Amino acid sequence: SVDFRKLTSDPLQELVNGIKGEKANVSTLFDKETDVTVAPGSEQPDLTLYHPLAEAPPKDQQSQLHLLLDRVKEIWVDGVLKQSLNNEVRISLGKIVKDEAIETPWHRIIELPKQRNQLTNDTPIETVFDATGLLIILGEPGSGKTTTLLQLVEHLIKRAEANHNERVPIVLNLSRWKKNQLLSEWMVESINKLYNVPTKLVQGWLAKGYLIPLLD
Repeated sequence: SVDFRKLTSDPLQELVNGIKGEKANVSTLFDKETDVTVAPGSEQPDLTLYHPLAEAPPKDQQSQLHLLLDRVKEIWVDGVLKQSLNNEVRISLGKIVKDEAIETPWHRIIELPKQRNQLTNDTPIETVFDATGLLIILGEPGSGKTTTLLQLVEHLIKRAEANHNERVPIVLNLSRWKKNQLLSEWMVESINKLYNVPTKLVQGWLAKGYLIPLLD
């Protein structure tokens, strides 16, 4: 998983480290002093740890990113999410914090914010994402993991449509990744083929953190 709570020099490398179980540079992943902030004159902590880009992409690339956003919406929201639900009631996947479900290389090094435990079963998936910056959706087959993921995608698309500083969500099927292939190369290749984006452009966007890779 990649931590989008802070702007880092190489978010793609963080994703590779997380999936491979390799130690990442902790200073780029977490900052305990800024885990929780309190607005002036308020006693309520700000639980939002995911933040948009500090600076919007150059204008010449904003239009290209918008075209990519349209493709993501067409494929995953209009083509998969809405069609699969077909006017049925959307699945509400229960949400609880399960730190022990996976072993991450930084659990024994830093302390995750305790405020995550304030999330409830009815908390919208986008709120969970905002409050953690790190998210793995777990569940039994048919429990609604993909539906929940695409609901998050739908929300992130709306944000990106309204604000150029928001990253573009990219959905990829991790089952197609061959273990003998570098994850970074596979992601670039997959985005190139699925979304018809030139390879060099994909590499640049990933390196600059313009995209949010969401692996199903």
